[in-house]
Amino acid sequence: MGRPRQVVDDGSTALVLEHRAALLRTAVLLTADRGPGEDLVQAALLRSYARWGRVRVAGDPLAYVHRVLINAHLSRRRRLSSTERPVGDVPDAGGGDPQAGRAVTEDVRRALLRLSPRVRTAIVLRCFADHGEAGTARLMAAR
Repeated sequence: MGRPRQVVDDGSTALVLEHRAALLRTAVLLTADRGPGEDLVQAALLRSYARWGRVRVAGDPLAYVHRVLINAHLSRRRRLSSTERPVGDVPDAGGGDPQAGRAVTEDVRRALLRLSPRVRTAIVLRCFADHGEAGTARLMAAR
C-alpha cells in the first residue's frame, strides 16, 4: 500500500462547511420539500466543484454557488410536466439540520407553492436568504 493521497483544500470545503445550512434552507424553501432541497444543494455543489477554478476567479464563490442552485432549480421546474403537482403532505424529514426543517411552516410552504418558480425564487432570495434587490437580480439574471 502506498502513501495516502494528500488532499489540497482549494476553499471549496470551507465554503460547504460554512454555508451548507443556509444553502439547504434556501433550497428547501425553493422546492418546498426537504428531500428535493437536499438533492438541489448536492447538484449545485457538484456543478460548482467541477468548475471550481472558475468559481474562485469569479471573486464571490458563495454567490456563484447560489446562482448555480437557482439555475438548477429553475431548469428542473421547466422540465416538469405542467400536470405534475406536489403532494399535500410532506413526509417526516427525519434527522438532519433541524433549523432547515423548522424554517418552513405549512402556511409558508403552501403560499410558496402557489407562486410561479421565478417569483418563488425571488421571494426566497429576498425574504429568507437575505439577499438585497441587486443581489437577487444578479443571482436570477438569465444565463
